[in-house]
Amino acid sequence: MDYTAQHQRYLSVPKEEEDIEFPKELIAGDVIQFFYDGKKRYAIVLNPLYQRRFHALAMENLPPLAVFRLLPFAKQQNALQLYRTYLARQAAFIAYDAYRTFFNERMSDIRRLTYGDITSKPATGDTTPNVKK
Repeated sequence: MDYTAQHQRYLSVPKEEEDIEFPKELIAGDVIQFFYDGKKRYAIVLNPLYQRRFHALAMENLPPLAVFRLLPFAKQQNALQLYRTYLARQAAFIAYDAYRTFFNERMSDIRRLTYGDITSKPATGDTTPNVKK
């Protein structure tokens, strides 16, 4: 299933955002918009430089609730720790099949985005993330 349309309500461009120097300024947990072979894509950065490829989670494969649950972990750990301790062990993330590698030279128009404004952790079983309106 393609979740891109569901993510649109949570994505925004920060007011202070300037052009970024790709890939040096991107860190694990950044949410980005970019074009890859002419197609607009959204991803969560895992490692922008590993083996001269861009490693990320394709957001079209992740429902919004999974993104809200993942982002706090992604910002606190490096890419390898995140993959080994969270992504490779959580059955839900394995089932989403969201891990992707992209060739840096085929990416263009990269923008860092913000994803929602989380006010509290969603309750267990709750399918709607809690965000400020």
